[in-house]
Amino acid sequence: PRFQAVLDQIATAAGGGTAGAAARAQAEGLFKGWVNAFNQQLAATFSGESRVKVVDIASKFTDQITRPAAYGLTNVTLPVCGGPGITAVPERPLGQCTASVLSSTPPPAGGPTGADWWQRAMFADNFHPTPYGHSLMADQVLEVLDDADWL
Repeated sequence: PRFQAVLDQIATAAGGGTAGAAARAQAEGLFKGWVNAFNQQLAATFSGESRVKVVDIASKFTDQITRPAAYGLTNVTLPVCGGPGITAVPERPLGQCTASVLSSTPPPAGGPTGADWWQRAMFADNFHPTPYGHSLMADQVLEVLDDADWL
């Protein structure tokens, strides 16, 4: 959500409308290009090193955001602990954003209902993953380690 907010600010600063959308798309492409270039260089650096495995979290994360249902995600846009300008759920510091607090918080409109509404969301706040988001990353690392026969 933080990255999307930055892109929205770029669009607004560019005047909104078509010009804003173009500036937003250009900035997003630039930022993703930097991440991809770094990841490609990292992979190339360690390609011949059998003691190192590089895990491409960025590509999997992008796929999770694009196809959330394929990963059991029910929310990839709204941070469950709230955040600046987010009115769907109350904003709380991460230290006060616990399972029991979230389970007793009414879910935002349009999403899953019940006490477990937050458990399949990607973001705890505007940047950090929920426990489920972390488990998705851990699964990817374990898969790479298993493929290498390291487990």
